[in-house]
Amino acid sequence: MPVNASGQPQRLPSYFLDLYGVAARGRRISGKVTLSSPPSDAARRPWPLRRSDVDIVDHVNNAAIWQAAYEAIDGPVREATLIFHGPVLLSDAITMFTVPGKLWLVIDGAVSVSGDFA
Repeated sequence: MPVNASGQPQRLPSYFLDLYGVAARGRRISGKVTLSSPPSDAARRPWPLRRSDVDIVDHVNNAAIWQAAYEAIDGPVREATLIFHGPVLLSDAITMFTVPGKLWLVIDGAVSVSGDFA
């Protein structure tokens, strides 16, 4: 998502679909982020990080988060969406919650990452 000079999200420019419309095949993405919580019957387990999962400022690399998604998926996937609701740091104690087709990474009771798989 593009941001303005203050770092705030802004709408895609009108020429975006002119450039990428064919590749998008008519799909549109909303900038609104919905936050869901794991259901009480979700499977849960600790999800440890490795030092190699973080960048120079101790933020967890997006590829490491996709590894959690890979661990949560139990079959073929046509689409996958991960939403980052907050930062994930190496020092965080993370609990991974899963139900078929969904994933949540929870830190201190708050969802930091959620995912949907179809």
